[in-house]
Amino acid sequence: MKALRFARRAGISLALLAASSASHAVANGDGTCSSAEANARECGSFGTNVVEFLGAYGSNQCRVSSSTTPVPCTAYFYRYSGTATNQLNVAIPLRVAQTFKTAGDINCSQFLVNGAGDPTTGFGKNQLSLGVCRVANNLVTAPVDVTIPPGANLVLTLDPSSPSATSPLDWQLKQSNNVFPASIAGPFETQAPVFETAATLVTPDGATVSYTNIGGQLKITGGNARLVPPGGTKLCVLNVGGDKTVPYTSPAFAANWTCETITYATEQCDIKTDGGDPCRMIGGTCVKY
Repeated sequence: MKALRFARRAGISLALLAASSASHAVANGDGTCSSAEANARECGSFGTNVVEFLGAYGSNQCRVSSSTTPVPCTAYFYRYSGTATNQLNVAIPLRVAQTFKTAGDINCSQFLVNGAGDPTTGFGKNQLSLGVCRVANNLVTAPVDVTIPPGANLVLTLDPSSPSATSPLDWQLKQSNNVFPASIAGPFETQAPVFETAATLVTPDGATVSYTNIGGQLKITGGNARLVPPGGTKLCVLNVGGDKTVPYTSPAFAANWTCETITYATEQCDIKTDGGDPCRMIGGTCVKY
């Protein structure tokens, strides 16, 4: 929305919905990102370092700490190429971490939940529907009935799911004083509507508006803004010097309020309107791109 930019949000929670798995193209594992691989979210660059997605494989022979018998999972294989690091993070939707929910089960060195995020960069902070996995360079927990793709040195084992190029996972790498973000294919499931709380946006003139978003339906909780029927599908912000008492049915409404239609709400950002403001959540901040 031209009249709005997103500033921050305090937290979100997400209802869960399962979906069937799907196939996905993979990178060639050569340690570099071609433009085609990057565009397809099969590969991400972090300065001189690279992570490649090498495939997702279903298994019925996965182990979790809460069960003595094998359970179904999907194993996501990656190749990390670059200098040694212990600060490679990936944000994992908790809807695919209901059975595989500990660091050891998923194959993380740490799995940070409840909005804690990475303590040094804030990556994933306040994101209650995501867990931050500090990725371990370890294939020990790969399913025994899955052939490890050549070149793979990372594996994430999660609830049965499927990869998606259109809803990739957010990754982050910190080295020295540099922080690099990337988006790479990973576990995705069709999801129920997102429920947000304490979201705040700021107009270019510095006015703030707070709202809640329940399944794409917004409710203004503070500031000079309003929702316009039908269905609360338009979000309107009071223009500078505008008259907030003008009803939306008045011919003068457009001169006093700036409105755009809400097209969807996602877990990656607060809302999107038809004014062209796609956003993505990076490090706990909603960033326009």
